[in-house]
Amino acid sequence: MKLSASGLSGYGFHAWTGTVNINSTNLTVRMDRDYALRAEFRTVELDVTSDPPLGGMVFRNPPGFNYPPGTTVTLDARPSAGFGFIGWSGSVTSRQNPLTLTLTQNLSLVAKFGTFVLHLTKVGVSNVIILLQGPLETPLQLEYANRLEGPWLPVTPQTVGGKAVVWHATSPGIRQQYFRALVADGK
Repeated sequence: MKLSASGLSGYGFHAWTGTVNINSTNLTVRMDRDYALRAEFRTVELDVTSDPPLGGMVFRNPPGFNYPPGTTVTLDARPSAGFGFIGWSGSVTSRQNPLTLTLTQNLSLVAKFGTFVLHLTKVGVSNVIILLQGPLETPLQLEYANRLEGPWLPVTPQTVGGKAVVWHATSPGIRQQYFRALVADGK
Protein backbone atom coordinates (compact mmCIF):
# COMPACT_ATOMS: atom_id res chain seq x y z
CA MET A 1 0.00 0.00 0.00
CA LYS A 2 1.31 3.47 -0.89
CA LEU A 3 0.67 6.36 1.49
CA SER A 4 1.39 10.02 0.92
CA ALA A 5 1.24 12.74 3.60
CA SER A 6 0.35 16.35 2.89
CA GLY A 7 -0.50 18.90 5.55
CA LEU A 8 -3.00 21.68 5.74
CA SER A 9 -1.90 25.17 4.77
CA GLY A 10 0.85 26.39 7.10
CA TYR A 11 1.95 22.93 8.22
CA GLY A 12 4.95 20.95 7.02
CA PHE A 13 5.36 17.18 7.14
CA HIS A 14 7.65 16.03 9.96
CA ALA A 15 7.64 12.21 10.06
CA TRP A 16 5.67 8.98 10.02
CA THR A 17 5.62 7.47 13.52
CA GLY A 18 4.29 4.27 15.04
CA THR A 19 5.16 0.87 13.59
CA VAL A 20 7.39 2.61 11.01
CA ASN A 21 9.51 5.70 11.64
CA ILE A 22 10.49 7.50 8.45
CA ASN A 23 10.87 11.15 7.38
CA SER A 24 9.75 10.78 3.76
CA THR A 25 6.28 12.07 2.86
CA ASN A 26 5.73 8.96 0.70
CA LEU A 27 5.58 5.58 2.39
CA THR A 28 5.07 2.12 0.94
CA VAL A 29 4.06 -0.68 3.34
CA ARG A 30 3.47 -4.34 2.63
CA MET A 31 0.18 -5.34 4.22
CA ASP A 32 1.37 -8.57 5.84
CA ARG A 33 0.47 -7.50 9.40
CA ASP A 34 -1.29 -4.74 11.39
CA TYR A 35 0.31 -1.29 11.28
CA ALA A 36 -0.21 1.68 13.57
CA LEU A 37 0.87 4.76 11.64
CA ARG A 38 0.58 8.45 12.31
CA ALA A 39 1.67 11.30 10.05
CA GLU A 40 3.07 14.19 12.12
CA PHE A 41 2.97 17.76 10.88
CA ARG A 42 4.63 20.80 12.42
CA THR A 43 4.90 24.53 12.10
CA VAL A 44 7.78 26.83 12.93
CA GLU A 45 6.99 29.95 14.97
CA LEU A 46 8.66 33.28 14.20
CA ASP A 47 8.24 35.77 17.05
CA VAL A 48 9.41 39.32 16.26
CA THR A 49 9.18 42.38 18.52
CA SER A 50 10.45 45.98 18.35
CA ASP A 51 12.58 47.61 21.06
CA PRO A 52 11.46 50.20 21.96
CA PRO A 53 7.93 49.40 20.79
CA LEU A 54 7.45 52.88 19.26
CA GLY A 55 10.91 52.83 17.63
CA GLY A 56 9.71 51.13 14.47
CA MET A 57 7.82 48.31 12.81
CA VAL A 58 8.83 45.00 11.25
CA PHE A 59 7.22 43.75 8.05
CA ARG A 60 7.31 40.05 7.15
CA ASN A 61 7.26 38.57 3.68
CA PRO A 62 5.37 36.31 3.48
CA PRO A 63 3.18 37.62 6.30
CA GLY A 64 2.38 35.32 9.20
CA PHE A 65 3.58 33.98 12.55
CA ASN A 66 3.66 30.20 11.97
CA TYR A 67 5.27 28.72 8.86
CA PRO A 68 5.97 25.28 7.45
CA PRO A 69 9.58 24.22 8.19
CA GLY A 70 11.95 25.30 5.42
CA THR A 71 10.00 28.48 4.59
CA THR A 72 12.12 31.50 3.65
CA VAL A 73 10.93 34.70 5.36
CA THR A 74 12.26 38.23 4.85
CA LEU A 75 12.06 40.69 7.76
CA ASP A 76 12.18 44.41 6.96
CA ALA A 77 12.69 46.73 9.96
CA ARG A 78 11.40 50.25 9.32
CA PRO A 79 12.20 52.89 11.94
CA SER A 80 9.68 55.47 13.08
CA ALA A 81 10.43 59.17 12.56
CA GLY A 82 13.40 60.21 14.71
CA PHE A 83 14.71 56.65 15.14
CA GLY A 84 17.34 54.60 13.37
CA PHE A 85 17.59 50.83 12.95
CA ILE A 86 20.40 49.37 15.09
CA GLY A 87 20.19 45.64 14.41
CA TRP A 88 18.63 42.29 15.30
CA SER A 89 19.09 40.41 18.56
CA GLY A 90 17.67 37.21 20.02
CA SER A 91 17.88 33.95 18.06
CA VAL A 92 19.79 35.77 15.31
CA THR A 93 22.24 38.65 15.74
CA SER A 94 22.71 40.79 12.64
CA ARG A 95 22.78 44.35 11.35
CA GLN A 96 21.47 43.31 7.95
CA ASN A 97 18.18 44.89 6.94
CA PRO A 98 16.16 43.45 5.37
CA LEU A 99 17.06 40.07 6.90
CA THR A 100 16.20 36.82 5.11
CA LEU A 101 15.82 33.62 7.15
CA THR A 102 15.11 29.99 6.28
CA LEU A 103 13.00 28.67 9.15
CA THR A 104 13.96 25.25 10.51
CA GLN A 105 13.14 25.87 14.18
CA ASN A 106 11.22 28.35 16.33
CA LEU A 107 12.92 31.75 16.38
CA SER A 108 12.50 34.86 18.50
CA LEU A 109 14.02 38.13 17.27
CA VAL A 110 14.07 41.72 18.49
CA ALA A 111 14.43 44.62 16.06
CA LYS A 112 16.44 47.25 17.97
CA PHE A 113 15.83 50.92 17.23
CA GLY A 114 17.52 53.97 18.74
CA THR A 115 17.86 57.73 18.55
CA PHE A 116 20.94 59.88 18.14
CA VAL A 117 21.82 63.32 19.48
CA LEU A 118 24.49 65.46 17.85
CA HIS A 119 26.13 68.22 19.90
CA LEU A 120 28.15 70.72 17.86
CA THR A 121 30.77 72.93 19.49
CA LYS A 122 32.80 75.50 17.59
CA VAL A 123 36.42 75.75 18.73
CA GLY A 124 38.34 78.73 17.42
CA VAL A 125 37.80 80.02 13.90
CA SER A 126 37.89 76.81 11.88
CA ASN A 127 37.34 73.77 14.15
CA VAL A 128 34.07 72.07 15.01
CA ILE A 129 33.80 69.26 17.57
CA ILE A 130 30.76 67.05 17.15
CA LEU A 131 29.73 64.76 20.00
CA LEU A 132 27.34 61.95 19.08
CA GLN A 133 25.34 60.28 21.82
CA GLY A 134 23.21 57.27 21.07
CA PRO A 135 23.38 53.56 20.28
CA LEU A 136 26.88 53.00 18.93
CA GLU A 137 25.98 49.57 17.57
CA THR A 138 24.89 51.33 14.39
CA PRO A 139 27.76 52.13 12.06
CA LEU A 140 27.58 55.82 11.27
CA GLN A 141 29.27 58.08 8.81
CA LEU A 142 29.38 61.82 9.43
CA GLU A 143 29.85 64.11 6.47
CA TYR A 144 30.27 67.85 6.16
CA ALA A 145 29.97 70.37 3.35
CA ASN A 146 30.43 74.09 2.94
CA ARG A 147 27.23 74.30 0.89
CA LEU A 148 24.00 72.39 1.39
CA GLU A 149 24.22 70.94 -2.13
CA GLY A 150 27.73 69.57 -1.40
CA PRO A 151 30.15 68.18 -2.18
CA TRP A 152 29.90 66.14 1.03
CA LEU A 153 33.18 65.02 2.63
CA PRO A 154 33.63 62.32 5.32
CA VAL A 155 34.79 63.20 8.82
CA THR A 156 36.86 60.64 10.75
CA PRO A 157 35.29 59.55 14.09
CA GLN A 158 36.93 58.66 17.41
CA THR A 159 35.25 56.57 20.12
CA VAL A 160 35.56 58.05 23.60
CA GLY A 161 35.01 55.64 26.48
CA GLY A 162 32.68 53.50 24.38
CA LYS A 163 29.83 55.95 24.97
CA ALA A 164 30.22 58.69 22.43
CA VAL A 165 31.86 59.47 19.13
CA VAL A 166 33.73 62.71 18.53
CA TRP A 167 34.47 64.13 15.11
CA HIS A 168 36.82 66.99 14.34
CA ALA A 169 36.18 68.96 11.18
CA THR A 170 38.44 71.71 9.94
CA SER A 171 37.78 74.09 7.06
CA PRO A 172 39.95 77.24 7.22
CA GLY A 173 38.22 80.44 6.23
CA ILE A 174 34.72 78.91 6.05
CA ARG A 175 32.10 80.57 8.23
CA GLN A 176 29.26 78.08 7.77
CA GLN A 177 29.28 74.30 7.49
CA TYR A 178 26.57 71.70 7.14
CA PHE A 179 26.70 68.29 8.80
CA ARG A 180 24.79 65.09 8.21
CA ALA A 181 24.98 61.67 9.87
CA LEU A 182 24.32 58.60 7.77
CA VAL A 183 23.61 55.14 9.13
CA ALA A 184 25.17 52.08 7.46
CA ASP A 185 22.57 51.81 4.69
CA GLY A 186 23.21 55.41 3.57
CA LYS A 187 19.99 56.97 4.93
